[in-house]
Amino acid sequence: MGRFRTFIENTDISGEFWITEDGLQEAGGDGDYNHEAYALQHIQYQVANSLDVDQSLLDNEYIDWDAIQISVVENYIDSLDEQQQLQLRQQLGIPQDEDLMDQRENIFDIAAHEAGIDDETLSMASGYGDARKYAIKHWGWKRVVDNNVETWQLTPNDMRIIANGIAEIDESLTDDTPVYIYVYSTGQSHDAMLGDLEQGRLQHAPVPQIQASPTQLAKASTQSVRNAEIEKLHPYYKDISPRSQSFPFGDWRIWSSHRIDG
Repeated sequence: MGRFRTFIENTDISGEFWITEDGLQEAGGDGDYNHEAYALQHIQYQVANSLDVDQSLLDNEYIDWDAIQISVVENYIDSLDEQQQLQLRQQLGIPQDEDLMDQRENIFDIAAHEAGIDDETLSMASGYGDARKYAIKHWGWKRVVDNNVETWQLTPNDMRIIANGIAEIDESLTDDTPVYIYVYSTGQSHDAMLGDLEQGRLQHAPVPQIQASPTQLAKASTQSVRNAEIEKLHPYYKDISPRSQSFPFGDWRIWSSHRIDG
């Protein structure tokens, strides 16, 4: 969509944001979360929900990951009978007199795997790895830092999502606002204008120019002059019927000059 130009044209995007499926999220650290913290909390919520954690542990503004792990492990141990607990001790390689809660992290991993949670997601939830890249890859989130954007893919739909998110950040931005995009899946960087991204393209496609040879240019120039001269003729001589072909253009000029001289 086109934008009205203002007296003061704004092409600078200011701040840090996530563009998510739920809309725009401020992530500059001035609020509650930066990019990393916001993505990490989202991962932890997903894992906790997959493990049927008591909702009271998720109602707080900040997730207490230790409390969630303890709750999951306690529930898991309680669900095992005596024989299953013995098998668990053998699996972990611990003696009978050792408290199973001392193996909290290992047991938490076992419970998570049984719930279908993969190693990458589990590591991210525990704070290992780049939660930002995980969110970009698995959820399609777009990370915005001023005029720079990170995305996993850059399809026309991704371009429009980026453009809509940026427009929400600042409505005064013009179509000429530069956006520098890094695409994780390809490792490539792209420069684009906001107006083009709104159309689902990286840059405006100019009308292709046809390259003519010198011979073609000369022929076209001659034809142009000839057409201009023909326009001056009497309508009778403009006719392209066989009748008019008996009065070639050059002959008409000679014939015309004789009429004037006579």
